[in-house]
Amino acid sequence: MQVDHFPNPEPNAKEVDVSSDDVDISTPNADHQSFQLYDLRVEVICPPGEHTLCGAKPGDHFTLEGEILKLPPGQGFSIYSLGAVLPLLAAKQRATTLYDWMTTDSDIACPDPNCPSKLRITRTGLRTFRRGDTTVVPLPTLTSSGPSTTERSRNDQIART
Repeated sequence: MQVDHFPNPEPNAKEVDVSSDDVDISTPNADHQSFQLYDLRVEVICPPGEHTLCGAKPGDHFTLEGEILKLPPGQGFSIYSLGAVLPLLAAKQRATTLYDWMTTDSDIACPDPNCPSKLRITRTGLRTFRRGDTTVVPLPTLTSSGPSTTERSRNDQIART
């Protein structure tokens, strides 16, 4: 699979090659047992002279490092603003192609239609995780005809419950 190498449009993030190899998961290889996620910074932005309605100040932010959300000491964050941005964060953490809107769109409107503020999601760095450190679920065993008999049996048991 050929995917172009291009710089990440976020000025503070490292340049990343987003191409991926087709990996045969039936023969695990230590080189392919990891994945990468971007660290993110989500910051409140507001037009000059305007004020927010949620108690946030321009520049208030949180960071996301892997699955860990971190707030600066003494700073809060509106649960409504958090609810507006949370569904996008997992997708924004993953590599995307140049033509994917998730690559280019980074400002999220405040959920209050009367508030002029936005939340800006910025990719700040790239972290590598080992699969075995994040899950105990084994990879499926594939055969030329699809999932193995064991995997089909397990899927059938799950479907019956």
